[in-house]
Amino acid sequence: MVCFLILLSVTSKVSAQDYPREEVPLRKPANLVPDDEMEVVPVRQILWTEQILVEDDAGVLNNMQNQITEWDSRRNYVEMWDLESTGLYGPPTEAHKRSYVGTNLLRYFDKRLAGEIKNADDNSALRAVGQVHKTLRPKAEARISENVKLRFKAQALQGKAYFILENPYVETQTLVTATGRVELTVAKSLKPLGVATRVNYYANRGEYVGEVDKILTDHIVARYSSRQNDKTMMFNRQSDQTIQLIFSHPF
Repeated sequence: MVCFLILLSVTSKVSAQDYPREEVPLRKPANLVPDDEMEVVPVRQILWTEQILVEDDAGVLNNMQNQITEWDSRRNYVEMWDLESTGLYGPPTEAHKRSYVGTNLLRYFDKRLAGEIKNADDNSALRAVGQVHKTLRPKAEARISENVKLRFKAQALQGKAYFILENPYVETQTLVTATGRVELTVAKSLKPLGVATRVNYYANRGEYVGEVDKILTDHIVARYSSRQNDKTMMFNRQSDQTIQLIFSHPF
């Protein structure tokens, strides 16, 4: 009986050393609110257009944005007061807007590049590119008469040279490439009638392509074209004639 009590005492002592006591974390109330002040702020997302379409030195982008805003304000004014039937305050057509935006975007990127080159450091790669750009794109101009002048514009990197005859009658341009390709373009626009004509002559293969465009609506243009060689007359029965309806709409 004595031996059994001694063995029980030793066993209890060893078990207490092997399993130390652990503290149980206290439970906090479920509705506990921290003392720190918090404020929800929306994340500012910068679009890629904001990084590319930054203002240029000439202010082209700012002027274009102001013009588009003015058109939108005018359109809202016309719709609010139901003035569409008068035709006096209406905004420009979609074709005019596309032409305006396209022309000014090209002008913007040209002014933007010119400003970056102008403000570049003397030893920077951008300044070196500007010097090469001036060397490889020579321009010359010769005045033939008071209203007629001939302009020459070369693009050495692309192997192209343009001869442009400026006059108040027709638009004339000749393209000569380093591979020997020669193209002559003569165009004339009759804006009051909504008609545009153009003739392209491809000297290497002796082929003419004539086109007459007529604006039907803001989105539809009718085109009558004729293709022939040096031995046939333009728009005759022997030429390849095509009638097209061209539809365009911005998305």
